[in-house]
Amino acid sequence: MVRRVSNSSDSWKSPGQRPTTHPRLDRHRGTAPGPGTAQRPAPPPPEWLIEHGIGTGRPPVRVHAGGCWDTRTRCKPATADQARRALAEGVSACPHCRPDTALGVLG
Repeated sequence: MVRRVSNSSDSWKSPGQRPTTHPRLDRHRGTAPGPGTAQRPAPPPPEWLIEHGIGTGRPPVRVHAGGCWDTRTRCKPATADQARRALAEGVSACPHCRPDTALGVLG
């Protein structure tokens, strides 16, 4: 059995698969924008988020402000009216970003 010693410069699988980042090669592969294409700016983050639970029907479980750090992958963007309605219907407010205070909803 032959044992191959790994070299720190040997980060690719074979010499033909060496990663490249040359602009001309990227343009040829279609991974770089061409000279006449403009990139669209990213859309602004939503102002309010409604976090949905797991399981049947995925009911809403928490309302967040758009910049909250405690959001999860189960959040969907919402308008201020939708967030107010969810809070009025008994959906809990995030204890970190306090969207109920920002929206003027007394709980």
